[in-house]
Amino acid sequence: MRTWTRLSAILATAGATLLATACGGGSSNPDSRVTDTNMNPDAGTPDGSPDAAVATRALTISIADVTVTTPGAAGLGLKGGVILLEPADVTQGGGELVFGTSPVGGCVVYKYSNATGSTSTPNPIVDEGAFTLTGAGLLKPTGTCSFVPGAGYVCIVDAGSATASATHQLGPLGGAGGPHVYSLKFTGKDFSGTDLVGTYVKVTGLATAQLSGSFAVIAQPAADTLNVLVPSDINNSETDVAGVTYTFVAGAGPIPTALGANADFLSDDGGRSGAANDPPAEPVIIHKAAGTQYGEVMDTIEPAGEGFILDPAGDKPQAFPSTARDVTFSCTTCGTKTGEPLYGMLISGRTTDAPVPASPDFYMPPASAGTTYHTFTCGFPFGMSATIPSAAVAEILKDTPTRIETRVFRAALHQPADTLNPLNAANIVVGHGFVGHTTINPAAK
Repeated sequence: MRTWTRLSAILATAGATLLATACGGGSSNPDSRVTDTNMNPDAGTPDGSPDAAVATRALTISIADVTVTTPGAAGLGLKGGVILLEPADVTQGGGELVFGTSPVGGCVVYKYSNATGSTSTPNPIVDEGAFTLTGAGLLKPTGTCSFVPGAGYVCIVDAGSATASATHQLGPLGGAGGPHVYSLKFTGKDFSGTDLVGTYVKVTGLATAQLSGSFAVIAQPAADTLNVLVPSDINNSETDVAGVTYTFVAGAGPIPTALGANADFLSDDGGRSGAANDPPAEPVIIHKAAGTQYGEVMDTIEPAGEGFILDPAGDKPQAFPSTARDVTFSCTTCGTKTGEPLYGMLISGRTTDAPVPASPDFYMPPASAGTTYHTFTCGFPFGMSATIPSAAVAEILKDTPTRIETRVFRAALHQPADTLNPLNAANIVVGHGFVGHTTINPAAK
């Protein structure tokens, strides 16, 4: 009965396969976005009935400014926005609760199975209408976020086609086999009015196979030109290729900032304390028209956690223990306050048991077919520290995971009622955080 996130299989990735590696490996894993901070583990009693006597949907909205702390990702300066929009059908699927009762003031751990015929699969994500995200709290454009079958919700900032050129600029970065910087020029296009740094662009139509793919946008040197990071070790340029298509997607994952890209996604509201001289609120405004099973969403929420810094003497997201013990994250700087009545520290994560490479050390492939995997969520309202107890860690380590992804956030939380069905649950989380990956056993089971 648990609503968990899936990776929206939006794009193949750029910069050492950044999106699929830092944000999960495929939609078969229900908890594969780095920003999953859902605090409601039980959205209702699914029985397949669409009427209001039972919950039929659980809505998760997570908008986060993420920094990846795994050593390989930290070297690239992986940072940026991740948008998660997931109306889940709670009448289908659901995992097995193996630890805890509530993620509010504690932790829950869920177990899922990939076995054929298992009912412990994730709740499917379904179309409940397009979302728009606006407001001064967003430092980057997000476009319209629509449901794409097989991919989930995708936020498209711009799309079109043009005659294009691809010019090699720099690389390989970090030595042989590293990614390269390319300039993509779209003749006749003017992108100067839109900040596309921090998006991923999907490109098709260039002859070089490695240049038709999805890449992190790291600079805008001219109105018609973008610099992108291409993960393949190539040095091929192309000139004046007609009919090249492009799609810019917002919130698809962190991008490399080591070369100076500004990927800041959420604003600092100034640390509102309620005093008369506080600066104006800089909120995120979320809207969705009523869908078939979930009503209209109209919510305004202020981001929390700008400047959030974890205590270096405490546990770290990239160093999950290999044996059971309490794991505690605390903050030396807990980030800006928010005008929201509910905020705090949140922990979430997932395991995989698929084979994982030494590099990139932040790659999270889906769990292997026919096996099990675990997810975990902990929430501590108003807290300056958060602990995963030893017994929960023991459950997370069961079934011999190869790698564990751990996310620690300081965020504001809303739980608005559904106007269509009051039994439907919603969690809206907006804030800042860190994501790390720990290799436990790189070999597959």
